[in-house]
Amino acid sequence: QHARKRSGQLTVDLTTGSAPWTLAKACGTRFPAGAAPTTTAHTAWFKPQGFSWLGNSAAWPPGDVILELLFDVADPEAAQFELPYAVDNALKSATLNDRPLDVGLSKGFKTFGGEMAIR
Repeated sequence: QHARKRSGQLTVDLTTGSAPWTLAKACGTRFPAGAAPTTTAHTAWFKPQGFSWLGNSAAWPPGDVILELLFDVADPEAAQFELPYAVDNALKSATLNDRPLDVGLSKGFKTFGGEMAIR
């Protein structure tokens, strides 16, 4: 786990390439369940600095994808969660400990963060 303390708060790094994101189930025959594959940004996509996209820009099958990330929280009662994102198409939902989270307004693959944040 990658965590850093900032302004009296513990921040956990959930970025692609740092955190162990996984595919909950296989995506087609090429991408089995397990460690989520990463890919460089397509030329039309938001270009993350030092990170990569989850999936595969050339061979990803159509359809919904379920990605998971497990991490421990020392004090769940006091915890807050915010994860800015970029997504190809739309983010349908997100949960934390089986509770639904607000996914904000998806503005497509050229934008990162802002209204596109899971809270």
